[in-house]
Amino acid sequence: MRIGRCVATVFVGGALLFGWAPGEESSYKASLSYSELISYGLINGYSTNVLVQTAFGGGCLTKADALEALKRNLAFVKVLERYAHSLKRASPNEDEGMKKLIADMCEVTTYLEQQTESLKDWIADPESKSARLLYQGYSTKLEKSIEAMLTR
Repeated sequence: MRIGRCVATVFVGGALLFGWAPGEESSYKASLSYSELISYGLINGYSTNVLVQTAFGGGCLTKADALEALKRNLAFVKVLERYAHSLKRASPNEDEGMKKLIADMCEVTTYLEQQTESLKDWIADPESKSARLLYQGYSTKLEKSIEAMLTR
């Protein structure tokens, strides 16, 4: 799990840091390239939450390890959120389809951050029914948003 996240983080960070957008291609293709990277990061962040929740629930992770994994995942998600919002600000002239995709990605990053925070709260207090329900609610919202984003 850590190796996959590390590779994804390095890839996304390096691509965005060194301006990996193809210079001679249209801004649409560049936006699409960035969107694909952010989408892969979103799926990675969501998968990490699911794995942590499942492993902790199954007794494979200690509370400290689960909270540490979620702390790292939250930092990763916040970076994705910043990149998504930066892409939104940098793409005012895109067609409506690309604008919708970028707006959906911004929405999904917000839900992913909320899901990660609520999972962290639930793991910190496993007996809390409100934290569990909040996590489940954000999970449902996130899953629907990701599905909608990927099917458009």
